[in-house]
Amino acid sequence: MLTSSWQSPEGDVGHCLVNITDAKQPVQLRLDTRNAPGWAKADVDLYRAGTPEPLFRGVALPREYTLDLEPLEAVFFVIRPAG
Repeated sequence: MLTSSWQSPEGDVGHCLVNITDAKQPVQLRLDTRNAPGWAKADVDLYRAGTPEPLFRGVALPREYTLDLEPLEAVFFVIRPAG
């Protein structure tokens, strides 16, 4: 599993995960803002196959989340202050 996290100039936090294996991989995550300042509430979107879907709205972080990644699948989480 490859992972990367960063913060955009606008302050949003992104987490990218890529399953580089040829087998389905279960992933247990702790979604947070890493080293960026935390927010009282956050919105989280999940991009899978390039399609965004709202995952959580107005949730407290950190937030536990579990998903299965297909072989060679990449996902991207965008976390921003709830608004």
